[in-house]
Order: sequence, then C-alpha cells, then structure tokens
Amino acid sequence: MKKPILLLFTLVFVIGCANTDSSNRNSDIKLLEAQGFHSIKLKGYEPFKCSDSDNLIFTDAFTAISTAGVKVSGTICGAFLKGKTIRYN
Repeated sequence: MKKPILLLFTLVFVIGCANTDSSNRNSDIKLLEAQGFHSIKLKGYEPFKCSDSDNLIFTDAFTAISTAGVKVSGTICGAFLKGKTIRYN
C-alpha cells in the first residue's frame, strides 16, 4: 500500500516542478534575450542539471544562438525566493 502512495506523490511532485506556466516560460525567454541570445527554443523540464539548492524546483532546458552566432544549450534553474540561474552544457 505504501508503494502506490509514494509513486503517486513522486509523480505529482515531478509534474508540479515542470515549468509549464506560460508566464514562467516567457520570463525564461526574456532572461535569455537579456543575455543576447536569439532563436530561443525551450525544451521543458530537465532533471539533475541544477545545483542541490534549486534542483527539481524550476528547470527548463533550452537551445539558442549567441551574439557570436554559436549554438548554445543549457538549463535555466530556479528556486523559491532565489531567482533564476543559467547553466550551460
């Protein structure tokens, strides 16, 4: 009986951490544009790419083109009351 409850809790937690809210996704795009990126494509939830302090809170993988014309990829990490950090692959 404990395994289904634990599985359900884990599933709800992971789905809840996905950055699907359009305002959050728009703020991610604005953050990357402020850094000079263009042709931004958000890929969605990306586990285990952030530090322990913000992993599994808000993560969004991305690809974009830098001001130098180079394709870059990474993850936008965030946590409550902390703000967002761009981590490059």
